[in-house]
Amino acid sequence: MIVKSSKVLALGLSMILCSSVIAIAESDKKGSADHPLFTRMPNMYIQNYKEADFEQAKFPVKGSKPEAVEGRLYKIAYKTNKGAEKPGPLEIVRNHTAAIAQIGGKVLFDDGRDATMTLVKDGKEIWAKVDSTTGQYTLTIVEKKAMTQAVTSNAIFDALEKDGFMVIDVHFDFGKATIRPESQPLIDQIVEMMKRSASLKVSVEGHTDNVGDPKSNKSLSTARAKAVLEAVVKSGVGADRMSAIGWGEEKPVADNKTEEGRAKNRRVALVKIKS
Repeated sequence: MIVKSSKVLALGLSMILCSSVIAIAESDKKGSADHPLFTRMPNMYIQNYKEADFEQAKFPVKGSKPEAVEGRLYKIAYKTNKGAEKPGPLEIVRNHTAAIAQIGGKVLFDDGRDATMTLVKDGKEIWAKVDSTTGQYTLTIVEKKAMTQAVTSNAIFDALEKDGFMVIDVHFDFGKATIRPESQPLIDQIVEMMKRSASLKVSVEGHTDNVGDPKSNKSLSTARAKAVLEAVVKSGVGADRMSAIGWGEEKPVADNKTEEGRAKNRRVALVKIKS
């Protein structure tokens, strides 16, 4: 009887295991990443991914025509791992609208399947929409900005000769000193200008707004100034022709009481060193 009971127990466990569906974690699409604004839903992977420095997307807005927004675009498609429980559209939408509300954003459209949200963060106006079906959804995010004209080496040199300095629009990863890939053309123009003007010496100077700890702000501004210097030197400009300094929040050019003012204070400038 003991042997028979053991066989029955083993058979029962076997049937349970065979009937259970084990969730299999899928790999994210190569080169993809979550946007820092949203945490992905549980048991999801990135099926498709697109990132563009400047593109347009349309966002549904309640009571009016869709809003066409231009700027840096991210399009991230998520899908549930095989065997995992699939969330419904409403759960997906509520997850995202709650997340945006917690950090001061607004919901402009929500029909239970799709939603449009906006947020102003670090001086950027960000638009996001989620399009969902059962078990999968797509996030479209645009960091709004105007199309900027490429800055030439001649324009940088002329500004240094005329004003003695020039604020350069170098983009960094949030809270870090890592230069974003879209800023490489600007770095290349600085290199070209320095190579053409062999006697020119410049100081790279970093600045922040007054949000956060003054000591940390100064460290970040210094690290960003050094990152620009190192990127230029890496391309063949003599290190003895450049210096780097971070001023942190010590030299604001606008009122830190407004978001617009704080955005102007977060900057990197090239300053001509007088002989």
